[in-house]
Amino acid sequence: MIAFLIVFLLVLAGTLAAIGLVIASFGVTALWGAPFVGTPATIVRRMLVLAEAKAGETVMDLGSGTGAILILAAKEFQMKAIGYEINPFLRVITRLKAWHAGVADRVEVRGGNIVGITLPEAEVVTLFLLEPLVERLRPKLIAELPETTRIIARDFHLKHWPHYAEDGWLRAYRKQDVL
Repeated sequence: MIAFLIVFLLVLAGTLAAIGLVIASFGVTALWGAPFVGTPATIVRRMLVLAEAKAGETVMDLGSGTGAILILAAKEFQMKAIGYEINPFLRVITRLKAWHAGVADRVEVRGGNIVGITLPEAEVVTLFLLEPLVERLRPKLIAELPETTRIIARDFHLKHWPHYAEDGWLRAYRKQDVL
């Protein structure tokens, strides 16, 4: 009976510790720049259509969450997809979802703070981040992305940057329009 109680308490302690780590990771993510809020597939499709996404191009999602944009871009638009996500639990979920969808070979999710990384070349960049983080990223987008990159922002837009297309809360920008 004592052995059972000890095992039970160890399992309970481990479970509580794991739950605490998951909660803490989401809290840190929210404090760093954006809480996780998923993007429905209907909006993802609208974002990629607005971006005039083409097969063979690369889409980069900054703050990729569980990979909705990455997976749909790879599966339905035949794009290479790169996501940046600070939360390690969401990165694991993305990798599992990409494997399950059969697009793991075209989906890559990387860790790190998107303000501190060097952005790889991509034809399309998607953003669904809070306004202060979008504003912090603006100089980085201008400095590091190729001139022809198309940027799609959901809800929180690039202030003082002319957009070439709009669909509800989605706005499409071209880097070349601010040079």
